Amino acid sequence: MNNRKDTTRRDDITNVRALAIFLVVLGHSIILYSSAWGYYPTEQKSILLDNLKFLINGIQMPLFFSLSGFCFLWSWNRSSDIINQLIKKAQRLIIPYIMIGICWLFPIRMLVKYPYYNGLSIPHIIFKSILLGEDNGHLWFLPTLFFITAATSCIFQILDKSPLACFKVPIVFGASIYLYHFGIPSSNRYINLAEANAIWFALGLTIHYLEANKWFESCKKRKSLSIVLILVFLVNLLKQVVPPIASTALTCMAVASIYCVIPQKANLLTEKISKNSMGIYLFHSPLVYISFTYWPNIAPMAMAAINLIGFGSVAYMLTNLIRATSMGWIIGETPKASHDKKQGKQ
Repeated sequence: MNNRKDTTRRDDITNVRALAIFLVVLGHSIILYSSAWGYYPTEQKSILLDNLKFLINGIQMPLFFSLSGFCFLWSWNRSSDIINQLIKKAQRLIIPYIMIGICWLFPIRMLVKYPYYNGLSIPHIIFKSILLGEDNGHLWFLPTLFFITAATSCIFQILDKSPLACFKVPIVFGASIYLYHFGIPSSNRYINLAEANAIWFALGLTIHYLEANKWFESCKKRKSLSIVLILVFLVNLLKQVVPPIASTALTCMAVASIYCVIPQKANLLTEKISKNSMGIYLFHSPLVYISFTYWPNIAPMAMAAINLIGFGSVAYMLTNLIRATSMGWIIGETPKASHDKKQGKQ
């Protein structure tokens, strides 16, 4: 049965979300072997994992932000009240950002004697390093997404009252392309990150916007073309054979192609991963500092297994524990959101 018209729950989007969080967790699990990282020393080298991490870096954030943009159109269509939108996004993004930063990332880094905190006072670490973003690891995504969502909500609110209402998605996409290539200088790290990643959020908006278009539907039927585009994108990441502007276009086509080739039917595994994706994202990354500190020189595949399977399972269990103890607000969930999810599965 095709559930593409069900705006409460869609198997293909469930699968995209599961793929996105898997790539992020895998990337964090093997980052020790990335030649572009270097936060922790290791005697082990792995060309395979180094290249794999490089490829993941090229697709994980475009896919993650595009998913947020795709889902934003649903939430806006349900309620175009900008105040309500921002309150919900603050609950979903800013509260977990603060709580996980202070109560999870900070204690773990202190426990393992994170070297980049040496000489810094605790207030400096909490307020500047974590909350203001000097060095807060994976948490940068949350305020960045909040800024992008807030800006998009403002644009939609303005355009909905104008003759340009039907062009609001193309306008946002065009503005995001300009920001990506030219930007507006800012001293705020999150505004700079928002400018750099708004294009992927807008891409998700555009994919959703074009779903009713027969051309886009025909592209979904040409899975072989989508697979070729994804392969060309991956080869270009490694070889850099096209100029930057063409690379941006190729990334957009590769992300859209993933939406085209992703299986239309979810399974139990992807449903579980998707449902718990936010908690897995929040809890997993700080745990890898433990293995990077105490076992930096074990075999790379063993390190990958410990981080991906071991700490991935810990993050999954913590997510369900938090939810079971009615503390889901820590990971951005609300009782209403939980109720809606149950309704969507009925």
